[in-house]
Amino acid sequence: DAGTGDGAFLDVLAPAYERVIAVDRSPKRLAQAAARVSGQGLHNVRLLEASLDDVSLLREVDAQGGANVVTLARTLHHSSRPARTLSQAARLLCAGGALVLVDYLPQSDETMREKGDVWLGFDPDTLRALLKGAGFSEPAQSLVPRPLVGPVYDAHLTWQVLVATKAG
Repeated sequence: DAGTGDGAFLDVLAPAYERVIAVDRSPKRLAQAAARVSGQGLHNVRLLEASLDDVSLLREVDAQGGANVVTLARTLHHSSRPARTLSQAARLLCAGGALVLVDYLPQSDETMREKGDVWLGFDPDTLRALLKGAGFSEPAQSLVPRPLVGPVYDAHLTWQVLVATKAG
């Protein structure tokens, strides 16, 4: 779970997978995720303070033959270089592995920049091109008019969910 933040998506991932690595660069956010993991008894989740290109993360994932799934849930709009972020996610995946990308459609709420947003959402065609450039298949896409989980501050935005597989 790349950019796990407070770990809200771990409630969904942990029961579905034998092993989950939750990665975030923020010690404060990882502390929130740790409280969630402990409180929910998610014993198969390992928290790691790192970025997607961290050598220790790459080694750990490579030792397992690559990740079956990488999630980028509400993370890409914080990236100054989204194409690079998607390439890093692809690097973690095994051949045929899936990327689950959750992010906003384009929007104009400049106050979101106060929450660390670099991009105010992404046009679906732009995301498709970025995914193709990173070595992914044509994604399946759906729109989520209300967030499934998460804080109230972004409940007014429309989310998009794309699932693409790594070419292999």
